[in-house]
Amino acid sequence: MPRRFPAPWKVERIPGGFKVLDAEGQSLAYVYGVEGDPTIAKTLTLDEARRLASNIAKLPVLLGQARPDDSLQAESNLSDERHQAEDIRASVGQFV
Repeated sequence: MPRRFPAPWKVERIPGGFKVLDAEGQSLAYVYGVEGDPTIAKTLTLDEARRLASNIAKLPVLLGQARPDDSLQAESNLSDERHQAEDIRASVGQFV
């Protein structure tokens, strides 16, 4: 049986980075960054780490999975918008 990670996912600040959690509080991802010069150790800045964690937390919505408070119509609309965006990017030569 496949394991489920119920939406919505959220991002929490932790020392040195961010943590992505599912609706039940299960930790899904840790993303770390530094406040100083990231080129010294080839790491992410804290802002980059925050943006990456935020994008990870958006995956259930981007993949068209309905949250408990979403209707099937809302899920369908999200999925259609995602496919339209992919079609536009592909037509201009950008791939996902």
